[in-house]
Amino acid sequence: GEGQRARSPSGCPMGALKLPSAIMPFIAIRGTFEPDVGVPDGDTVRFKPDNSATLERLGGRKPKLSTTTRTVPLRYEGIDTLEKAALVSVSKAATDKNLSLCGVTDEVRSPRGVVLARRTDRYGRVIAFLFNEADVDDSIADGASVFLAAARPQASEAVWIEHSVNFRMITAGLADPALFLSPFFYLRAPVPAAATNAAPSTTPLWPPRRTNGGA
Repeated sequence: GEGQRARSPSGCPMGALKLPSAIMPFIAIRGTFEPDVGVPDGDTVRFKPDNSATLERLGGRKPKLSTTTRTVPLRYEGIDTLEKAALVSVSKAATDKNLSLCGVTDEVRSPRGVVLARRTDRYGRVIAFLFNEADVDDSIADGASVFLAAARPQASEAVWIEHSVNFRMITAGLADPALFLSPFFYLRAPVPAAATNAAPSTTPLWPPRRTNGGA
């Protein structure tokens, strides 16, 4: 019901969007972000799923699930950030922003979150869009099929891309939209637009990419 619907940071209730059948849904995976396991950066962090069996439904290589921490590495879909050694001040800022968007604080080291994924990469990392749990409707269960909406959704079967950590890293000027690596063509319009409007102090770090426009 409306009373239980999760709300975005702006206070607007989350909802859904009916998308063309040709657009494939993602698998919603609930769990916790674990920045103290491994070494996170601007576009990677480890994630501990509530139910590791959900990972078995992903395409690609077998997910690289740690037998000791029960975490998997995430690779953020659609964005790229500077490597740690490239420009230390910017890469650190990207890492700090990434963890902040995930909900990590000094007091909360394992914040709740939801990742939307369909596959892994060749290293077994889960390629995903990341969300703070508050930005995903409560009715979306672990393992549910979910559409990622390019515009504000209206009911509970989709999640808005602008609430993702991925998108917010771009608008912060700390990530390059790399949707030329992604099959999700319908998302290409809002993401490059976000990069155009990003913080001017950091956007010159990356040259324009023609492929972001769909070429």
